[in-house]
Amino acid sequence: MTGLFEDQFVRIFDKVEHKIALPRSHQAPPRTARIVSTSLTPHLRLLLVIYWLRHYPRYSVLAHTFGISQAQVHREIYHILPILYEVLDEITLPPVLQPKPPFMAVGAVDCAVHHRKRVHPGQAQYYRGDKRAHFLLGNYRNIISYCS
Repeated sequence: MTGLFEDQFVRIFDKVEHKIALPRSHQAPPRTARIVSTSLTPHLRLLLVIYWLRHYPRYSVLAHTFGISQAQVHREIYHILPILYEVLDEITLPPVLQPKPPFMAVGAVDCAVHHRKRVHPGQAQYYRGDKRAHFLLGNYRNIISYCS
């Protein structure tokens, strides 16, 4: 579900467990005097957030999957995301980007077609009538002319 191996998930959980277990009001000043407890275990709370980061489903799907309300899903995500950002310092960029042979390029442009699961208003230009779905395709002509 998360794209992580079990040992990776356990290692991340060990790093964030003590902060996830703290009440939300301990992390930041509460906006209201009402404190809402959670019915999920810390393992499930972390699983919910990592699943959301990987697949980005709607809150209603997560609420149905984990048996909680959409408001609870929102609270869990915005409680745990800053904790993950603070604790996980393993993801870094290389100190200096050096061109790599054989192309002597620093990056690449992905010209693959990607199916869009969530479509927002004003994205009719991405609709393909032959496939009857929305797809995202970079306008590579503009990229090439911009790079030249």
